[in-house]
Amino acid sequence: MKVQTCICLVLLVLNLAHLGNSLEPVTIAIGGIIGIGSLFAASWLEPFRCRLFPCCNSRWIINNFTGFENDMKSKLHGQHLANSLVVQHIRAHLMTDNPSKALVLSFHGPTGVGKTFVSNIIADNMYKDGLHSSYVHLISVMRDFPHQGKLDSYQNQLQSWIIGNVTQCERSMFILEEVDKLPAGFL
Repeated sequence: MKVQTCICLVLLVLNLAHLGNSLEPVTIAIGGIIGIGSLFAASWLEPFRCRLFPCCNSRWIINNFTGFENDMKSKLHGQHLANSLVVQHIRAHLMTDNPSKALVLSFHGPTGVGKTFVSNIIADNMYKDGLHSSYVHLISVMRDFPHQGKLDSYQNQLQSWIIGNVTQCERSMFILEEVDKLPAGFL
């Protein structure tokens, strides 16, 4: 947002300087005041917008580590190794202000061992709206990529979609279900 504001301000100044030869000073002053005023209003209104609508900040991305650890211990049974490793890796990643890489967790196993369940616990404790958060994205291979003949198109679509969502919020979470049904080399 700050970069966009700076770019808008620079473009406004350049346009006003360029048009300065053909416009009267009063018009330039009024245009400048309106332009600068709208930039300040946009940055001033953002905290209020983020109270009502999801934003990529600590109000909506809560990182409830205590609740996460408690839920993993009390709700996930028979997966002690997974429990400690998942908690350890997520805590380390989220405690880093600007991680150099995305955290990728891959859960393997047959139906019913808790892969999606663990993903739900993570989402519920890291995002205010849990799985319904604007920053949690559930991708089902069978639902979202049903046609084998369109895999190249799906690859490009998935890549663009992930880049777009991470650009909007670098703390986005992507859950890919049934990845084993994808052909080799898709990801």
